[in-house]
Amino acid sequence: MSLTLYELKGQWLALAEKLSDMDLDADTIADTIEGSDEQLALEEKVQGYELVARTMEAPRQAIQAEIKRLQTLDKAISARTDALRKRVQDTMTELGIQKIACPLFEVRIQKNPPAVEVFDEQMIPSMFWRTPDPVLDKALLKEHMKAGEEIPGARLIQGESLRVK
Repeated sequence: MSLTLYELKGQWLALAEKLSDMDLDADTIADTIEGSDEQLALEEKVQGYELVARTMEAPRQAIQAEIKRLQTLDKAISARTDALRKRVQDTMTELGIQKIACPLFEVRIQKNPPAVEVFDEQMIPSMFWRTPDPVLDKALLKEHMKAGEEIPGARLIQGESLRVK
């Protein structure tokens, strides 16, 4: 029966605790664990996890390429439909036709809601301008903290990540 990664971790920790209770030096404990069945089973399980992860990752590149292709197709279709409708609108406007009734739908020229057209931003009074919220510059913070500066409300941390080569 194959054990889960969680169960293997428990066995490995139990072995390490058992060995440390025997008053052995750190090198002896490390050597004993390294050659143990627990270590071999853990290595095998980690290898299995990584192989599954790689199998799951394999189609990602093809999926991303397909997403990009479909987005390009969507933009092209949208541009074509916009161009067709613009041509109909221009023709109807030029000919002075406001409405055309068809068996399946009705096409008409109608007024849009009012929109603001700004032709000179510098003439607009300040009450109509929004100032952006301040944004914390983490790169600058990091630079100062790496140089040894203590900054209240922030600290440098260094996490770990799994690297597979």
